[in-house]
Amino acid sequence: MANVAVKVVGRDRQFATATTVRELKQSVGVNDNFTAAVNGSPVENDFALEDDVFVTLAPPVKGG
Repeated sequence: MANVAVKVVGRDRQFATATTVRELKQSVGVNDNFTAAVNGSPVENDFALEDDVFVTLAPPVKGG
């Protein structure tokens, strides 16, 4: 388990413990459609988290 800082767009920054991005999304209450970036680099849901990284989660962008 990794201790990470997480910012969900539209919410305050918080801290969480998770092994993967998918697990982190579940723990903060967002679905798998949210995009994730670790320290500014886009990552997939199965990305393994490490201690002291900063994760940003953003809702999917709709447009046309």
